[in-house]
Amino acid sequence: YYLGFTMDEYNMIFNSWRSLQSQPLVYCVPPKAEPSGSVIVCGSGPSLDQSLDFIKENEVNSLIVACASNYRTLRKAGIEVDVLCLLERGEFLEEQYMQIAREYGTGKTLLLASVTTPMEVHSLFRSSMVYFRPALTPLSLFAQSMDQVLIHEGPQTINTGVALARVINAKQIILAGVDLGTVDCDVPR
Repeated sequence: YYLGFTMDEYNMIFNSWRSLQSQPLVYCVPPKAEPSGSVIVCGSGPSLDQSLDFIKENEVNSLIVACASNYRTLRKAGIEVDVLCLLERGEFLEEQYMQIAREYGTGKTLLLASVTTPMEVHSLFRSSMVYFRPALTPLSLFAQSMDQVLIHEGPQTINTGVALARVINAKQIILAGVDLGTVDCDVPR
């Protein structure tokens, strides 16, 4: 009677297989480096609108990381997003990001997506990279190394952005439009 879980697993495996067939870059834990640079990780909270001017002023000197649904808001504001993080695997993603690409373009954005993200989304971006999530079946089936796992990537996409900022060893992580209650990492507040 619990076929939903089985279908969910099947869809994750199928999407991962299709994504990997398109031969995207595959994330690998970077070597440890000295802390450097600023990363602005954007959430979708109400304070994002209030932070748009700040983000615009700092986009040249900071890595701008969009987390899922805020990508539209940032592109509409004319902000050049460096990395778009996706955690979801839903088929709605293709239409959602195709619409954004038509309206505002994707610029120089690198897509950093869970391997379970539909492969059609990858074609909308200049460059894309997939990562494996630690607790999902595609890891055990398709990953070549545990270095391909992005840890602390969930449960919300904002966690993916913070995990990326931490793994590249940003000297400063600025959270914009983020309800700190949703960030599940040991980031100083």
